[in-house]
Amino acid sequence: MNWISAKDEQPRYGLPCKVVYHGVIQETIYYKDIGQYIPICDCSDPMPESFVSHWMYLNDLPTPT
Repeated sequence: MNWISAKDEQPRYGLPCKVVYHGVIQETIYYKDIGQYIPICDCSDPMPESFVSHWMYLNDLPTPT
């Protein structure tokens, strides 16, 4: 999957994604109603969408066999 420019579109509401925020890749969930990405790891503050340059959805996890 390729990176998507945040200038072109934002991810769907509430789905996990990776973002490039100030040059650092972080796993987040996007919340359109507040205009922020919330880190999944809870290790940093919410990220305003205006500071995210690119994003991509997280890959699906493999199904256990």
